[in-house]
Amino acid sequence: MADTVNFSWTLPTINGDEDQWGAKLNDAITAIDAALKGVKDTADGALPLSGGSVTGDIDMGGSRIASVADATNALDAVSRAYGDARYFRRGQDVDLQNSALTGLAAPSTNSDAATKSYTDGLVNALQTSLSTLQASVDGMLDKVYPIGSLYFNGSDNRSPSTILGFGTWEKKAGGRVLVGQGGGYSLGSTGGSANTTLSQNQLPDHQHHMFANVEASSYTTLTGNNQGASRADVSGNSNSEYFIAGVPNVATIGRTSEVIGASGAQQSVSLEQPYIVVQIWERTA
Repeated sequence: MADTVNFSWTLPTINGDEDQWGAKLNDAITAIDAALKGVKDTADGALPLSGGSVTGDIDMGGSRIASVADATNALDAVSRAYGDARYFRRGQDVDLQNSALTGLAAPSTNSDAATKSYTDGLVNALQTSLSTLQASVDGMLDKVYPIGSLYFNGSDNRSPSTILGFGTWEKKAGGRVLVGQGGGYSLGSTGGSANTTLSQNQLPDHQHHMFANVEASSYTTLTGNNQGASRADVSGNSNSEYFIAGVPNVATIGRTSEVIGASGAQQSVSLEQPYIVVQIWERTA
């Protein structure tokens, strides 16, 4: 006996036993009836090609629904193109077009979206922390630079109020060196000069040597002890007499026009010490 191709039903043997043939035929008819009943049930539950309503869930088993028409009703399925044009997929940017995204829960992970109240709370906490930190820094700087302190900088000419961010400052000691208080110098006093001209009284003790040729008639020898005469007797007008006291073995000269060692140009003397110029600021408030 052979079997059918599609359902493997047993075919009766031609010229076979009548009882066996009838039994096999009955079995085949019964199987056909069951198969047709299954087809009918499936057909009755299938969605007509002309359309209709589905009352149960559809398990696509990983398959796609292709050729979806543009949606017209709220409950219509949409195509991928429709969704891409109006919404977003994971990994793509979102353009809310100036609309608000509401109803967000507080974020629990770093990738969660945050609400305005959550963000404002963080910003306010940060501002409070920064204000506290700034007050602490100002307090430390106030201890380092109390009012009256001097600030030095060798390159930056900006005010310390800009550099340090606090206090009121004025430039100090322009063109002057600093001297510690005491030893005759009072706090805040100024004085001194970069150069000076020496007076006669400021010159050190010194001598000028005189060399002259005189005629015998213009002078006489010293009276008294040559080693210590205090004056000389000379002939002529006594108003034009010169004498050198306390100098041994030197004759007096009776000429008023003689000049002994005249020199000098009255130029000033520099008093500057070696220096380097820096910015000096005093805190005033």
